[in-house]
Amino acid sequence: MREFTINFHPNQQETVIVHAGWVVDGVKLGNMKNPGPKQSIGGNGGDRREFHLRPKEAIGRVWGTRVMFNGEKVIGQLTFQTTNGTVHGPFGTNGNPQGIPSSIIESFDFCSSPGQAMTAEVGSRAGPGLKKITGKCSNKSILAMNFHFQE
Repeated sequence: MREFTINFHPNQQETVIVHAGWVVDGVKLGNMKNPGPKQSIGGNGGDRREFHLRPKEAIGRVWGTRVMFNGEKVIGQLTFQTTNGTVHGPFGTNGNPQGIPSSIIESFDFCSSPGQAMTAEVGSRAGPGLKKITGKCSNKSILAMNFHFQE
């Protein structure tokens, strides 16, 4: 298990890449100005899907579930909504390769709306929305995610 941090920078176009199949395997973040290695967490299993954030566009809401999968608590499904209302996902199916329904352990829903409790930290983000994701992962899947928003 290892810890990770992915930082968002709202003044450039960013590409969010999600690898998911039965569960969410990995998330990568890249941008047009830096074609080199992307920030990444987790693995490359499942289907690869991506979406783009325009300059000044941010992720305003993230929701999903955690499930038991192969004996570990992992992110089973993940959905993003941008500050302009566009929804990306869901990624992952809360599934199990043996065909046995996975039991959802918990659901989560984080947003940058007024009145919602959330973590905000000083950093590179200069406006409301998702600033960074931190958490823990294995080499193949994401075990836990914390979403840090700024109002």
